[in-house]
Amino acid sequence: MSAQAVLDADAGAGAAVRGRVVVVGATAIGTADTFATAFDPVLPGVELVATGIAHLVAGKGLVRNSATRRLDLAASVALPILTVLAFTLRRVGVGVALCAVPLVLWFAFATFAFTRDYWFAMAVPLAATLPPGLVFGAVRLWLEQRSKRRVLVQREALRRFHAPAIAEKLAITPEFLQEPVQQHAAVLFVDLSGFTGLSEQLGPHGTRTLLKAFHSLVEAEATRRDGFVLSFMGDGAMLLFGLPAPKPDDALRAVEAALSLAAALRAWIAERAPGDGRELGARIGLHYGPVVLSRLGPDTHQHITASGDTVNVASRLLEVASHGGVEAAFSLDVIAAARAAPESGALPSFTGAREVAIRGRARPLAVWLGNPAAPDVVGAA
Repeated sequence: MSAQAVLDADAGAGAAVRGRVVVVGATAIGTADTFATAFDPVLPGVELVATGIAHLVAGKGLVRNSATRRLDLAASVALPILTVLAFTLRRVGVGVALCAVPLVLWFAFATFAFTRDYWFAMAVPLAATLPPGLVFGAVRLWLEQRSKRRVLVQREALRRFHAPAIAEKLAITPEFLQEPVQQHAAVLFVDLSGFTGLSEQLGPHGTRTLLKAFHSLVEAEATRRDGFVLSFMGDGAMLLFGLPAPKPDDALRAVEAALSLAAALRAWIAERAPGDGRELGARIGLHYGPVVLSRLGPDTHQHITASGDTVNVASRLLEVASHGGVEAAFSLDVIAAARAAPESGALPSFTGAREVAIRGRARPLAVWLGNPAAPDVVGAA
């Protein structure tokens, strides 16, 4: 209402203000009597005072009393605690998502209460929650990353002592082979002949270099065929095909690995052995049948092992190959199992099999003896 109308004693103005509380002041913006509010960034002071008086007279002002302040205090205590508890969950991603839920719920409650003329603080609980939440969240994320790096280092160390497939299996299922398991598997033994005399010539460092190259070659051929080097025994190794779980083509992959390993060893010996390479030779024994897979050793130092007649026979076949003057001795059991596997058509024709006596075994065994060579394999006479 214009002040001039009141000064002119306008009849209409007098009727409008009669019986009311009147606030007199300037509404001109240039008077500097302005306030920034949620409704208007430059609200004149007289309008602000009039609005406050109207709320007091009508009883429609925002409720801000001791009860609302106690709820603010409770929220300022509970929200940081809930946020920190959320970060203690095992899964950090879930904790990060849940830590925002209490704040969102409080903001939703405060907004709803404001529409009902109740004024609850939003800045105070937020200010109380953010510092501990950010600090604890940062520490938890740092610990999580540190734990992940430690697990990666441990897993990498585990891979250095086990084949990748076995390392992954142990990382996911630590109780793997805690109880013995009986299954069919192909067992391959390989060793170097003439190694003792050569190691005397090479000395300790030269012998280690030679063995490291030999082990790397055996590991590469085994891994390429999904085999597992169960153990390295100086100038020999024991390979198993059937871990971490048996497959229908275990025998086929074992025969293919034996053939490729024989060829690779022949080329490696020719390249690395002193002189004309006659100081070194390689022998391979391969058998297929039932084995018992388990862990042996104390709880602080265990290793995966295979036992049974199949393992013993495969080991004895190295002697059979040596006595026969050939590189390889394959039992007909492993050849038959390989033939029964899918995609076995690429196998060479193994001829000239015969029954031989196996040391320590009562019954003879049908064995193929020969020098594996691509593209065909012919048994020894």
